[in-house]
Amino acid sequence: GETKLTASDRADYDSFGGSVAVSGDTVVVGAHLDDDGGSNSGSAYVYTPDGLGGYSEAKLTASDAAADNRFGASVGVSGDTIVVGAYLDDDGGSRSGSAYVYTPDGLGGYSEAKLTASDAAAFDGFGASVGVSGDTFVVGAPRVDYPAAEPGSAYVFTPAPATVPGAPTIGSATAGNGQATVSWTAPSSNGGAAITGYVVTPYVGLSPQTPTTFASTDLTQVVTGLTNGTTYRFRVQAINSVGTGPFSTVTNPVTPATEPGAPTIGSATAG
Repeated sequence: GETKLTASDRADYDSFGGSVAVSGDTVVVGAHLDDDGGSNSGSAYVYTPDGLGGYSEAKLTASDAAADNRFGASVGVSGDTIVVGAYLDDDGGSRSGSAYVYTPDGLGGYSEAKLTASDAAAFDGFGASVGVSGDTFVVGAPRVDYPAAEPGSAYVFTPAPATVPGAPTIGSATAGNGQATVSWTAPSSNGGAAITGYVVTPYVGLSPQTPTTFASTDLTQVVTGLTNGTTYRFRVQAINSVGTGPFSTVTNPVTPATEPGAPTIGSATAG
């Protein structure tokens, strides 16, 4: 069957439908002459089934939209990842071009990342064509070296190799009976791979003791096997699929202890 899509905020000369892409049941439509961010700044529309036989609409515009960027002149989609070209963007020089990658932000909207060529130059037209498959993106720049022979080029973007995560930010340690509760916050960078656990290392003075590995992403853990009456400090490392990251700074000192035993009773003398 046929379904006709039109923009909910359609206007004359927006050029809705100038580019289209589809992946599964997600449809992306470019409107590179839309004026939301300035004359001919451009936009793109994302359509997904609404469960009632029609489509829900979401509109994408560049966070740094500017007149005549022509965002939406090319579009691509793979799964829930969308790429949109803006071949007249001026970030690398007049009409050097750019492309934007959108992924769901978990809140019903999209997170945005911007792609530009490492050797961007005026009139490259980077973003005149785009393609995406999984997490690999290709962006065409048909007018590289303009106004010479215009040989053109294409740029392929793949994820940077994952590294170990950064250091956690240490919180505090609280003593218990033969144990201590240690807390921290997650690293600002997971290294490009999900954090799967943490290592907590006790120190007596400057000497590291046997570390404990927690296969959990909880940010508070109880370290057991400590000696009552001994003062400890703790450092924490994060773990991902690549390996173990650097140490955090050290916690405050704590001394595990237990409640004292019962006194040995003596005698009482009446007066």
